[in-house]
Amino acid sequence: MNVFVFSSLSAFVLSLVIALFVYIKGTGSLEQRSFVPIVLFAGTWCLFPAAGSLPLPAEERLFWVRVVYVTALFTGPAFLAFGLSIAKEKKLLWGADLVLLSYVIGIAFLPVLFSSLLIKDVRTFLPYFAVVPGLFYPIFIAFFSATCGYSFWRLWSVFRLTKNIRRNQIKYVFIAYSLAFFSAVFHFGSAYGLKELFPHDFLVIACMALMAYAILKYRLMDIRVAALRTIVFVLVYIPILMTPFIAGVIFRGFLEDIFKLNWWMLPAIGSSILAPLGLYVYFNIKNKAEALLLKEQRRYQQALIQISETMTLIKELDKLLDLIVQKVKTLVGIKDVCLFVDDKTGQYTLKTSGYENGFPKDLRFSSKDPIIQYLIEHRSPIIREEIMTGKSASGREGSLEVISSLM
Repeated sequence: MNVFVFSSLSAFVLSLVIALFVYIKGTGSLEQRSFVPIVLFAGTWCLFPAAGSLPLPAEERLFWVRVVYVTALFTGPAFLAFGLSIAKEKKLLWGADLVLLSYVIGIAFLPVLFSSLLIKDVRTFLPYFAVVPGLFYPIFIAFFSATCGYSFWRLWSVFRLTKNIRRNQIKYVFIAYSLAFFSAVFHFGSAYGLKELFPHDFLVIACMALMAYAILKYRLMDIRVAALRTIVFVLVYIPILMTPFIAGVIFRGFLEDIFKLNWWMLPAIGSSILAPLGLYVYFNIKNKAEALLLKEQRRYQQALIQISETMTLIKELDKLLDLIVQKVKTLVGIKDVCLFVDDKTGQYTLKTSGYENGFPKDLRFSSKDPIIQYLIEHRSPIIREEIMTGKSASGREGSLEVISSLM
């Protein structure tokens, strides 16, 4: 196993684990639904060197390379779908659904994929792996470049007009996209004689790591803890388990010639010994990482417990509401706090405010207002940066405009 095959398998495993956690732990948002395909398609495409290294007759090996390449046909459309979802852009251009159209074009490549028109052969162990391009291969490169290029352009257009956390989200997605795109450029270049100085799949690994960082730091998809556990598991546990297998391959001749042992005995024994150690290291690092990630959140929780203990001592509603506002400001560290109360008539009226600029005293929201409906339905906070953009996919624009005009 050379370094190109190793990077191929590593990128695939990392992508598979991240996609699985996003699918299981995600909340079903458009960004999450479009994130899973791009991770699976790009990650499986990374198996190209592994498929090219299979100890099979040339025709069978080429067949499995083409099977892996099926995911390459849909990686560009997946890039497009995810980019437009992050940019919160419409998928239409000139009246056509771009994402659907791009997937249809990808499907159209399938008949030529399993012929010499797209991939004639595979050059192996150069030490890198490269396809021998067919007549339609440049057309596929143009298709991939067009889908990714349009996604880049839309992300850049939105990036220039946004601020704060949303700007950082798009920035890291844009950089991660660039890493994955250059990985594809190196792959395409190798088909036309460009030597790979290092495995381009490492760029895919970097892309996934950067996406995970954006999720953790800038709430890209609100699955921070799940993503953190995935990263720790991949970076800690998988290398520990793979070490005996790598050692077995390296010392295969030594084990079989000197000790007359089958080479797989070292991986089997080593993995049995290292597996419990790996779990111990994983849980220790995971717990410490979660403590750092959730440090601020746990401080909020403790502050809320303190507030609830004080609330039981006060019987007058107005004093209680004033106390809640002041305690939230001082203990949680929030600068501006306003409290709206249901007046039993279907209206939420402003009862007390710790907002420095002052809300209008008659400010109220109907129970049918989009922002109230959203809070009741999702039971989750609305991020301030979403309000400042004045945009929302859930129909909250009217209420958001009222609040953002006061901020």
